[in-house]
Amino acid sequence: MEQHDIKRHDVAHFYDDVLEIDRNDLLTILHMRFGSLDAQTLGMIENAREREVLERWILIAANATSLDAVKDEMEQGARVFSIFGEQFNPLSSLTKGVN
Repeated sequence: MEQHDIKRHDVAHFYDDVLEIDRNDLLTILHMRFGSLDAQTLGMIENAREREVLERWILIAANATSLDAVKDEMEQGARVFSIFGEQFNPLSSLTKGVN
């Protein structure tokens, strides 16, 4: 194997490791915030192959008020996003009824 082939292999392996770390981070956040996950959600996370998508989902999972809001955003794919509205206010349950 030539030197440049080894470097390409190392880069690909590193990228796979980074994706796996991002997947585990996302799963940890979702489990901590919302409990167990259905097979469809687990499958979407396992099949994600773009780091940008996983990073987006991590931000959404950390800010969403419900698992349904996270799943809705996950189903949108890799489109541009903005985290806007009460469904992304993690403190909304604490501030309800407070003037």
